[in-house]
Amino acid sequence: MRVKLIEDLPMATSAELYQLSWVIEQLMADPRRIVQARQQLHLGQMVQFWEWGTGKLRPARIVSMNGHGGSPSRCSSTSST
Repeated sequence: MRVKLIEDLPMATSAELYQLSWVIEQLMADPRRIVQARQQLHLGQMVQFWEWGTGKLRPARIVSMNGHGGSPSRCSSTSST
């Protein structure tokens, strides 16, 4: 990600932040992006996921996957913190 963009975020207006949030949400929901990410995942693979409650990346292992696209249905966290 471009560092300059991140550094400028605190100076953005609320309207600009809402617009950016909407654009990111649309990109993340794009089925092509989801399929592409899913094709790179497999059972037993170590991954990292964003834990919204702590605002941190957490390591995990994929322990099951649903059969109809999307993301893994279960990940087992590898640490307790």
